[in-house]
Amino acid sequence: MVLHNLGVRDAKGAGIVTDQRISSSVRSLAYESFAVVVVEDCCAAATRELHEVEL
Repeated sequence: MVLHNLGVRDAKGAGIVTDQRISSSVRSLAYESFAVVVVEDCCAAATRELHEVEL
């Protein structure tokens, strides 16, 4: 609600645990009508395979 009130419409996702925290955050933001981009090189998971599958 705060981001919407500030006029924010776009978001970027980055961090660790691509298959858990990043995917959850991205889905939540998209559900709230934000245009979300995941910065692939700025994310990581326990294995490369988990990372790739989630992207």
